[in-house]
Amino acid sequence: MEFYDSVHLNDIKLETVILTEKTCKKEKEKVFLSATTPGAITLMIREFGRGTDFKCFDSHMLNDGGVHVIQTFFSLDLSEEIQIKGRTARQGDNGSYSMVLNTNDLRQEMKITDADVEIMRNTSKYYSILNEKRESINLQKCIDLKKKVKKSEAIHYETMDYKESLLVGDQTKSLAYLFKFNNVLNATINFDHNKKKEQYLNRRSEKFKDIITEEKVKREAVKRTNKDGSEDEME
Repeated sequence: MEFYDSVHLNDIKLETVILTEKTCKKEKEKVFLSATTPGAITLMIREFGRGTDFKCFDSHMLNDGGVHVIQTFFSLDLSEEIQIKGRTARQGDNGSYSMVLNTNDLRQEMKITDADVEIMRNTSKYYSILNEKRESINLQKCIDLKKKVKKSEAIHYETMDYKESLLVGDQTKSLAYLFKFNNVLNATINFDHNKKKEQYLNRRSEKFKDIITEEKVKREAVKRTNKDGSEDEME
């Protein structure tokens, strides 16, 4: 909307249509059709870069190069970028794609520096440098997610141990866990994550063995009952 209301669009504002999540369904369908006609300019939010089918039925337009898509932000998710590219040049038709990026946005979202900007301008390696930044950001995200998973795993086994303390009526241990989970200052209980995990898995294993043994005893009892009943009938 900021771009639409700016002076930069004054000369072509009459040919420009805006598509957002607030656009009604009937109007959206009309915009989807008109967006691929000659001279049409459509501004839309990034959500329409995925799964939206923009078909071009104008043979003259296709012969002249087809629909041109301009992406005005750099996707941190490569799959999103691929999806946006796929809004044009579909099923063998002509089409083209480009990016127009704002350096201030890149500084904020991609953490690029003035030195990075200078290198990109001097070498014209805009995409490769931004792609390296994207890969670095996503790698750090993966590292952070692994840390979160490890932390969540530790909390999970502590929680299972807390549940066990409730089931056996160990009030002292239950309260100690509650103090820790609620960040009570006088909580002094220390937990060994690997030990808790091992204890939990061992308890699960023992419980499973008990179930198998119990089922085996039941089956043997049924067999004896059936055998004794058969012998009585024969006598």
